Amino acid sequence: MSKKDRVDWPQEVANAILTKCHHRCCICVEHRRVSNIHHIDEDPSNSVESNGVGLCGECHPDVHTKSSMRRNITPAQISQYKKKWEEACGNLSVHLAGRAHEFSEGYYINVHRLESLYQRSVGRSLLSGMPHQPVAGSGVYNTLWNNSLNSLTWVQLAENRSYFESCAREVLPFVSAIDLNLIEVGAVDAKDKIGSLVAFSCQFLGHDIPDESELVQTLGSIDGPPPTMRRTVRDHENQDVFETCLMLDMQYMFASSAFIHFAEQGYWCGLARIVKIRDGVGSNDGIYSRVQLVLSPICIGIPLGYGYVSRTPGDATNPDERYLELGLSAAD
Repeated sequence: MSKKDRVDWPQEVANAILTKCHHRCCICVEHRRVSNIHHIDEDPSNSVESNGVGLCGECHPDVHTKSSMRRNITPAQISQYKKKWEEACGNLSVHLAGRAHEFSEGYYINVHRLESLYQRSVGRSLLSGMPHQPVAGSGVYNTLWNNSLNSLTWVQLAENRSYFESCAREVLPFVSAIDLNLIEVGAVDAKDKIGSLVAFSCQFLGHDIPDESELVQTLGSIDGPPPTMRRTVRDHENQDVFETCLMLDMQYMFASSAFIHFAEQGYWCGLARIVKIRDGVGSNDGIYSRVQLVLSPICIGIPLGYGYVSRTPGDATNPDERYLELGLSAAD
């Protein structure tokens, strides 16, 4: 059969192929990251989803040669590899996507972000149902945590807290979220996911968390870097760093102890929205390039019973190994 003129993979087709295989090679045991989308029937004009398969740089030559030194994988074998790997990725997504429902003992809820999500999901406003409305005024710094400049008492704040936690739990079954671990190891490409919801249940390291007394004295203004909880995955082979930044608005903390706990190393569970991706940012590792995933948290709490907490630590190396660990976590 003569080969027709090559047709580039349409973007929506390429996205579908890469999403279903989690941006991972469908053939090799290591499931390395995809470097090429291969035409299974070797017809470069047949650029439809069913004819595309994501392959890594190591496996791609094995589908093009007849050399005795290569595996010489046939189109029929490729189709089987694709089918089995996409099924495995689908099962992994079921296990890992959306761990926010395990959120408990809320330490942080961004009421305005939750309100937007609540209206879309439940169909009504949660703000109008607040037990106690804060009073604005000169010299007043209203927060969800108790301080001397609040217009609400700690009893009223506690009642509001219970209400907001109930609203968060009410909305979570309606949302579809991407598991953060799948993004940070490259199994899901976040660049086209701006605005999407991300679920997490993993370790974060606190950075630049201010003292709460400073916030009261300055009515919430902060000098210096914004308060952040971070995670980092270093890929020594490709010399790059993927950093997740959970940007905090201190007004939405629930408990005074959150200032201490967020400043330390801890395990947290919750829901956030992707704000931006910063690519090619300078890295503290010198020669490494860094990609930053910037998240705005909606709710942060303690993992419920720690039934699922990612094995990937807050400061990790080797994303390919971590990806395989995710599969083991799901199997457990």
